[in-house]
Amino acid sequence: MSDQTLAIFTKKSISTILKDGGTSSWVLDRAHARRCVYAVLCRNTRAEGAPPKDEAPEPHDSAFLVGRVSDVVPSTSKEDRWKVMFDEYAEVSIPNLWGGAGATR
Repeated sequence: MSDQTLAIFTKKSISTILKDGGTSSWVLDRAHARRCVYAVLCRNTRAEGAPPKDEAPEPHDSAFLVGRVSDVVPSTSKEDRWKVMFDEYAEVSIPNLWGGAGATR
């Protein structure tokens, strides 16, 4: 079993992600992503089209969801992009995880 984890910086709300069964549309290496057991989603409140605070209240850069990766499938919304599917998830609240991981702001 792999111990690798995907880190994803997203504007989408938990309700949208759960309704879709995962998170998309990502440019990634599918073979690598499929070896990951978990995906940690971090909040991007600054992205164009980010939902209002009442739909996505988590602070910018914070981890808000951990999903167990069940598959990585082609995105239905954009060509040459991928959707990371979850079969289980947990809501979390870890402040400053994205920025603390050394990501460019």
